[in-house]
Amino acid sequence: MRSAGRRRTAGAPVVLVARAGSSAIPARVAVALVAGLALGACSTPSSGVPDDVLVEQIAGLPGVTSVTLEFQRDPTYGPHYEGEIVVDPGLTEEEARCVSAQAWEILWQGRRTQTSSVSFVHGDDRIGSFGDGDGTDYYGPRPAGPRATATITPCRPS
Repeated sequence: MRSAGRRRTAGAPVVLVARAGSSAIPARVAVALVAGLALGACSTPSSGVPDDVLVEQIAGLPGVTSVTLEFQRDPTYGPHYEGEIVVDPGLTEEEARCVSAQAWEILWQGRRTQTSSVSFVHGDDRIGSFGDGDGTDYYGPRPAGPRATATITPCRPS
């Protein structure tokens, strides 16, 4: 079972974490409250899918072994996600590409961001700035209002 949780360092924003086989973590309400206090706003974005749901959905993708995702408002880089998505090194390159595309699609449906500092890790390969850029051509416009979950497009065989 995969579950979203929270890990916190004193003075740092809340980091949402999901690992394969992790135990149950406090209810979403507690995560939203702590995130709201730490970030100065609720963890539910004004448009898009809530951060804890993004983490759960990415963690639920086939082959994902861990997800660490944090939303930050940085004066230099603007609003952005930071973190890491790690997939099973045993995935084929095609399978890893599929998971990568689906994870980016899920992130695209979250908060509006200017950049991304999310790394995608597959074995020895690490893609930096994962999910950075405009996904409109691939995934359509970002959600205009809050959504309960992200839509995930099935992968097409190459």
